[in-house]
Amino acid sequence: MQNESPEPQVARDFYTAMKNLSVEGVEELLDPDVVWHVPGRHSRSGTYVGKEEAMGLFDGFARARQRSFEVDDVLCGERYVMVLVRVTERNGKTLDGRFVHVIRTKAGCIAESWHFDEDQSRLDERVREES
Repeated sequence: MQNESPEPQVARDFYTAMKNLSVEGVEELLDPDVVWHVPGRHSRSGTYVGKEEAMGLFDGFARARQRSFEVDDVLCGERYVMVLVRVTERNGKTLDGRFVHVIRTKAGCIAESWHFDEDQSRLDERVREES
């Protein structure tokens, strides 16, 4: 794996596309061989490899009735971009939660992604309720 410099604008653009519900905007930011890791113990947890699998995951999330979030900050390290996100609503239910999204970028795209939720068991329960 080549040590490319992280690209924080890729993360900013990803969250803008998510907020605008732009499927095309999200898709163009994914490397063809993207690896997307979803933690937890629920039906959507696992590792998604390739743009098609990742977009399938996002399609599942898009079916959620409502989701509100704010990006608190975008931090850039030597190899990764970290996005601090606050979720305020999920499927019409109030939620005050935070997670860190770690992104490895490559040539203007997301090459690999990890999410770390502050309360994974609460998120697991919410996702199980939605399924």
